[in-house]
Amino acid sequence: MIRAKRRFGQNFLINSATIEQIVAALQADAADRVIEIGPGLGALTTLIQPLVQHLDLIEIDRNLIPILSKKFNTDKITNVSIHNTDALKIVPQDYLDPHSKQVKIIGNLPYNVATQIICNLMAHANAIHSMIFMVQKEVADRITANPNNKHYGRLTVAVQYFCKAEHLFDVPPTDFEPQPKITSSIICLTPYHTLPCVVDNYAMLQSIVTAAFNQRRKVISNSLKKHFDLQQLRACGIEPTQRPEQLTITQFVRLANSSKLLPEGS
Repeated sequence: MIRAKRRFGQNFLINSATIEQIVAALQADAADRVIEIGPGLGALTTLIQPLVQHLDLIEIDRNLIPILSKKFNTDKITNVSIHNTDALKIVPQDYLDPHSKQVKIIGNLPYNVATQIICNLMAHANAIHSMIFMVQKEVADRITANPNNKHYGRLTVAVQYFCKAEHLFDVPPTDFEPQPKITSSIICLTPYHTLPCVVDNYAMLQSIVTAAFNQRRKVISNSLKKHFDLQQLRACGIEPTQRPEQLTITQFVRLANSSKLLPEGS
């Protein structure tokens, strides 16, 4: 019997109705190349494999590789590749073939590295058609938040600059073995074909957003006083009395594009 390992953040899905709902959200078809992160015992894999052209499984736990190989590397199943590697290191372009320009990605992400995996993938958004991820509900709330919301922050901007982010549904602890202590959520991230707003220097955007949300209770004129004076803020359509969570991503981009300072750490 395989036991979930805490160091890998493993919780295996056991509710068949939830598994079907997650796979349906992928909207897979016969031409798709799909990457599944953290397949575990293959609950999602079993339903995805017959639907797609090729399925790459990214599994860090070497003890699960023989189980996955027995299930999916057979004479009858020829469209599954299994990779014993860390999802933090994957480059989606490596899983394309000459006939495909983008991949779809799905996964029950380990809670301890979920945000890092997602942020890493943003650098490769042009090679990704869509992403369906299970994450901790708190993380989902932060990723999908709108301005004027307490969950809106650095992670929101980091993801929504590149993608449309949608909260699809929640998954209760009872759908897992072992049961986690928190509720999970399924989110859909769809990279923009054309960015709604384009920053000249992404490192500058990161620097400004970090400075703003490091002091999120302060008004923007105080949290960004090292970057902008009142006149510069107003020139970007921002009132100095606004707080960081009230600014749209477009406004943050305007600030970054108007800043003459080098980003911190450059």
